[in-house]
Parts: sequence; structure tokens; C-alpha cells
Amino acid sequence: MKKRGKTNILFVCTGNVFRSMSAEYCLRKYLNDNEIKNVFVASVGTEAKPQKPEKDVFEKLKQLGINPTKHKQIKLNKNHFKKFDLIVAMSNEHKRFAFTHFKKNIHLFNKICYDKNSSIKDVWEAVPNPNKHPKKKRKQMRKTIKYINKSIPKFAKNYKYFL
Repeated sequence: MKKRGKTNILFVCTGNVFRSMSAEYCLRKYLNDNEIKNVFVASVGTEAKPQKPEKDVFEKLKQLGINPTKHKQIKLNKNHFKKFDLIVAMSNEHKRFAFTHFKKNIHLFNKICYDKNSSIKDVWEAVPNPNKHPKKKRKQMRKTIKYINKSIPKFAKNYKYFL
């Protein structure tokens, strides 16, 4: 159940190994660095098919002073809507998924940060055939994580308006 005085935030993407995981760990670091204690953060995936995060995702997060090696994939379920005060979609696809499967409206990450109804694209959406273009894939992953991390202070400033 939701705890009084504590805000529970959940990020949602597809696999829970890239975008939502990055948002979770970047926000955790921000909260820790700024000694903000009353916020709990987690992440889930709409599919969360068993897979390990890409090595490049771990490397970029580690460059930011974040250690995500204990991350465990979790699949979104109806109980998350009871436990979390704010559920945040990384893309419009995830927003639609929450409504279609759970009849819940959730907010977009970019809406909270920048008042924009835009998605944070997955690698395969930004780079055609990413496995055939490993350098482009790596560059896009790093760019996305950098974007998420850069956006976290704006998220931290604005999320209360979406509770």
C-alpha cells in the first residue's frame, strides 16, 4: 500500500532493461545526491521478457556514477497501480498499454519534464536495424541515457504536479 509521507514513483518501458531502468537509477542517484529521503523509485516493463541489459547501458550508467548491476526485471501488473502514487511512461506506447490493459491513465516522462507529449524512443525506433549498426546503436543508447539523466532535475522539480 501507499505509505503516508512517502511518494512512490514507477517508470515504465517495454523490457525494463534500458529506458525505465535508466530513469529509475538516475532519479535514485539524484535523490541520494540531494539528500531527498521521502521518495521511493522503481521501474517495470510492459513485456519484461528475460534479458540482460546491454553492456553499453551499464557502462554509460557507471560513467554517471550509477551501479545498476543488481537490477532485476519486473513486469507491470495491476498491483503496481495500487502501490505507486505516480506511474510514468517512457513512451506513448507504454501510456496506451496502461490504458488498454489496466484502464489507467499514466503520465509521459517528457510531459513531466518538458510539458511535451513525446516519447523517448527505444533504440530500434531510432536506429533502423540496430544490430547491423552496432556503433549507431551504442551511440543512440548513450544519447538516450544522457538525455534521461539530464532531464532528472526537471522531473524532480515537476513530478509533484502530476500526483
